[in-house]
Amino acid sequence: MGSNRSLVVMQLMILLTVILTVKASTPAVVKPGCQKSCGDVIIPYPFGTGDDCNITAGFFINCNTSFIPNKPFLGNSYLEVINISTDGQTGLLQSGATR
Repeated sequence: MGSNRSLVVMQLMILLTVILTVKASTPAVVKPGCQKSCGDVIIPYPFGTGDDCNITAGFFINCNTSFIPNKPFLGNSYLEVINISTDGQTGLLQSGATR
């Protein structure tokens, strides 16, 4: 159990480092040819909605079109993304069992 927790912490640290590095080097940019937003949330690179739009699987945003407006979720989780700011922060909202 402890090694799984350590792995998650390490992955989160890498994720934060990548976000801060990208933020320091570029403004909020959407990768060319990729979806710019999901609902009211802008999806800047390194995040993306797939098809080579996100840097790794950990940055995948699932844009659920069964909602009006559409709602972005982090990967295949029930964590709704409510904001990805240009200062390296991502806001998540843990939703219920419906996605």
